[in-house]
Amino acid sequence: TGDEKSVLAVRAWQRSQIQFTNDRLTDPECLPIHDLNRTHELHAAAVVPLYRDGKIWALLTLLSEESNIFYPELLELIERIGRLAGHGLDALDLRHTLEDERKHQSWLARHDPLTDLLNRRGLTERVEEAIARAQLGVSSMAVALVDLNGFRTLNELHGHPACDLVLRTVADRLQTSLRPGDAAGRLGGDEFVLLLEDVDEEKLALILPGIQAAVEGPIELSNGRKATIQTSIGVTVFPRDNSTARHLLRHADRALYAMKEDPIAPKSRWMLFQPEADEQRCIHREAVLAQFHKGNVCIYYQPIIDLQTGSAFKVEALARLA
Repeated sequence: TGDEKSVLAVRAWQRSQIQFTNDRLTDPECLPIHDLNRTHELHAAAVVPLYRDGKIWALLTLLSEESNIFYPELLELIERIGRLAGHGLDALDLRHTLEDERKHQSWLARHDPLTDLLNRRGLTERVEEAIARAQLGVSSMAVALVDLNGFRTLNELHGHPACDLVLRTVADRLQTSLRPGDAAGRLGGDEFVLLLEDVDEEKLALILPGIQAAVEGPIELSNGRKATIQTSIGVTVFPRDNSTARHLLRHADRALYAMKEDPIAPKSRWMLFQPEADEQRCIHREAVLAQFHKGNVCIYYQPIIDLQTGSAFKVEALARLA
C-alpha cells in the first residue's frame, strides 16, 4: 500500500540502498508510525540492506532519540558497516559449506557408496575400537565375514543393476537384524562383515542363524523375478583369537574359505576360525605348491558325460603326483 511504501524499511528493501530520516516526528513519510515515534521519543532513523550471497538477506536499522545526526560521513560509514556485515555472512556460509564438505568427505572415506555400510577403512577403525572396549571390559567380540553363495551366477543371469539391488537389500537386512552397538560393513563384491560385541561361541550360535534367516528371504527384482540367496559365514572371536583388526578380518575370511572347502559343510553354514586347522591347511597347500613347482604334479583332464545324451558337456581337471 501507499503507507507501507513510505516506511523506511520497505523503501530500503525495494530500492536496495540506505534510507534515512533525521526527524521522524516531522517527516511526512513517517506519518503511519508517528504515534510510535512520539511514545518512544524516536527522532532519527536509518535503514541499510544487508546482502548475503548477492541478495538482500536482512535490514540493519539504527534509531536515535536525537534528530539531525545522519550526516553524509556517518551515512557512508553505516553503508560500509552493512557491506562488512554482508562479507562476514558470506564468510560464515563458506565456512559452514567447507565444514559440511569435510564431514561428507570423511564419511565417504569410511563408507561404501552403494550400501552406505562401513568400508574396509571404517570397519578396521570400528574393530580397533571394539578390541579396546573388549580389553577394558574383559569381554569377547566377534568379526564375521558373510558371503553370498551363487552371487556370480546371479550377476550373469540378471546383470549388474539387479545385483546392486540385491546388495543394497542385503545391507538393509543386515542393519535391521543387528543388535544396538553392533556394526555391518562391506569389503567389496558380495563380501559383508559383521562386528558383534559382547559375544561368545554360545551367543554366536543364537545370533548368526537369526541374521542368516533375516538376510536370506526372497528379493523382488525390477524385472518381476525373485532372487533367493544363501549365505556362508566365517567368524573369529577375540580375545581367543588375540590378533589385530586386520588379522581378525583375515582370519574370518580363512574360516569362510575353510567351510567352503569342507566336503561336509556344517548345517549351520557358519564356521569358527580354528588356528591349528588353518595352520595345517597352509602347510598342506605349501607342500602341494612345492611339488607343483618341481614338476611332480600332473594335470589330467577327463570329460563328464551326460548319461541321457551320451555327449560330453563338461571337463574336470584332476591333479595327480607324477
